[in-house]
Amino acid sequence: MKIIKNSIRSELILICNNEIDTMLPKRAWSINQTTWNKDLVGDDIPGVCLSADLSILTEISLKKELVNILPPADKITMNYNIFLKNSGIRWHSDANYKWGATLYLNEWNNKWGGLFLWEDKEENLNVICPEPGTLVINTEAEQHSVTHISSIAPYPRRSLQIWGTMLK
Repeated sequence: MKIIKNSIRSELILICNNEIDTMLPKRAWSINQTTWNKDLVGDDIPGVCLSADLSILTEISLKKELVNILPPADKITMNYNIFLKNSGIRWHSDANYKWGATLYLNEWNNKWGGLFLWEDKEENLNVICPEPGTLVINTEAEQHSVTHISSIAPYPRRSLQIWGTMLK
């Protein structure tokens, strides 16, 4: 895993969060139980994660800002994720992609769960608590997961998921 703090300007984080706030009351969201691979969710993770597409302007701005940070890819796709209480992600590797990345968008407290865990090549367990502007890039298909969001979390955990693929 590669971890980059302050990967984008705070103004762009604000734009993303404002876009999410505008989209929340609209029917722009899908839920992980119906759209994610079944290996990522199940009865042991009863909560819901919402996902939505970014506006074209926001996506262009992010790609422009991250162009020198993200690994090479023929195609880059992005979506917002909102982790509600009791949601999380099972252990997985992102092996279907050239690389995967997560950009954290809001302040978070480790006591609320939602921690990003990964196992490195030496099988050491690592953890990071989300911080706005921190980008985590998985280029080695390392196993990783997101711990359950606690029922005491005062608000949802927000992130931007970025996928890099190579065309055949």
